Amino acid sequence: MTDIKIEIPKGSPANSGNDNTPAEGINPSADQTQAELEAKEKAALEAELDAPYFEKKTVVISSVRNYSAYRRINMQVLGKPKATIGSSVKSVRILMSNKGELAAYYPEIIGIAANHPDFITRVKGYLNNIFFDVNDGDKELNISFHYNHKRDYLAIKAEEDKILSTYEKIDRSNEAELYKAAVKRDEAITRLEQTKYQYGMPDNVEEYIIWRHCLNYPDVAKDEAFINSNATLRFFIKDVAKEENRKVKLIVERKKAIERLVELQSSPSKVSATYIQYCRVNGLNISDGLNKTSLEQVDDLMKFATDDPKKFNSIVTDKNLLDKAFIETLITRGELVRSEYNQQINTPDGQFVGTNINDAIAFFNNPDNNGLKNKLENKLKLF
Repeated sequence: MTDIKIEIPKGSPANSGNDNTPAEGINPSADQTQAELEAKEKAALEAELDAPYFEKKTVVISSVRNYSAYRRINMQVLGKPKATIGSSVKSVRILMSNKGELAAYYPEIIGIAANHPDFITRVKGYLNNIFFDVNDGDKELNISFHYNHKRDYLAIKAEEDKILSTYEKIDRSNEAELYKAAVKRDEAITRLEQTKYQYGMPDNVEEYIIWRHCLNYPDVAKDEAFINSNATLRFFIKDVAKEENRKVKLIVERKKAIERLVELQSSPSKVSATYIQYCRVNGLNISDGLNKTSLEQVDDLMKFATDDPKKFNSIVTDKNLLDKAFIETLITRGELVRSEYNQQINTPDGQFVGTNINDAIAFFNNPDNNGLKNKLENKLKLF
């Protein structure tokens, strides 16, 4: 009898147990597919980070327009205030301090190479003779930057955001501290800008240098907050993108503030607590505030929510709002005493309550002190 030999093709169901080759049309394992996807995503991200990146950025040098009464009355005789920006010893010193920047930027401006014997002399001559008008009120400068790689932009942007965030946390009601912080901010920004030549080139080198010059020009305000208190300041810098972003944020904050004020009115105790804190943060007399009608208080809070919505929202969302109002009311009524020279709080007979209002809140939230707390709450009901 003749033996019959049957060959089963590889990949057929009958041979699936004897061959490790996947059948045609069958997908690889889930783990393998996920690994491939992650590898592709990583490669795409790296490619994006390595690609060039263009940061579009515009600032405006604006003239201060709050002229004195004398200047306004005599404008026809005296003419408009001088609206020119010239050179500055401080600015020249700072802009000349980085050899790498000089070699990267100035050949395009002065028309000779960095290795030319007269290069440094020509750069000094250029910077010492900066002079331009801002007579129309605004001078727009293109300070956009072409980065060689997006990763460099992201690193610079992160550092810049950190610098600006630190400045924005400063109490704007303390002008002396705000000015010190503004000086530190500009010094930090200057140091950061001095590194950027390693990562690309400005879109408009000359306008970029003029902006850097204005950062260190004495007549340019470091913050619009200083304009009204310093008559020597003639200009201030507006970052167009940041200004638009600030306006958007203000609208959002204002909307939240108005919504929260409407919600507050369903709780007279919260309206009163918010008003007490409004008086406290604005240096107003709390006793006078407590004598106002509810309608008058709401009217004041409406103006506050519109003018300074961020501060209003921080008051309303404070989890300790009612506790703080309770303690501030006790201090106002003479049932507690805050030290004249620090934030320590005691009872009139000298019992220590806390080194500050937060400690005082903890004191009254301690069950061991419920007796004193209840006694003081009952006293307030008599007012």
